Amino acid sequence: METRFAVLRLLVSSSFVNDLLEDKFSSNVSLMPDSSTGKPNSGQAKTRQTPFATWLDSIVPAVIPSDAEFARRVGVDQSYVTRWRRGRRPQVPALVKIAKATGTSIETLLMIAGYVDKSESEQ
Repeated sequence: METRFAVLRLLVSSSFVNDLLEDKFSSNVSLMPDSSTGKPNSGQAKTRQTPFATWLDSIVPAVIPSDAEFARRVGVDQSYVTRWRRGRRPQVPALVKIAKATGTSIETLLMIAGYVDKSESEQ
């Protein structure tokens, strides 16, 4: 349990958040269709790695055992978690619940999700 809290502290540290906001982890992966078949190359829908999706990929395995448990704690269907992982931005009410479920400040999540500019939060 102590390890999870240490990882959580790291994930919400200002340097990790700054790296996310500066897009250092993002790869903007797009699974374009194979030109010969017209089907996605990996059989998956188009996806876009956003700072929030990167944060989510880090926090869920470190603090919450599964996407299903994360969805339960946030009070949403698991399909929402999948959408967030694929680049959709959670709405503010969901971010409030995510903040409570993960112990992350709402201010941090608003910045990571792109609702608040980093420079605005420093004022």
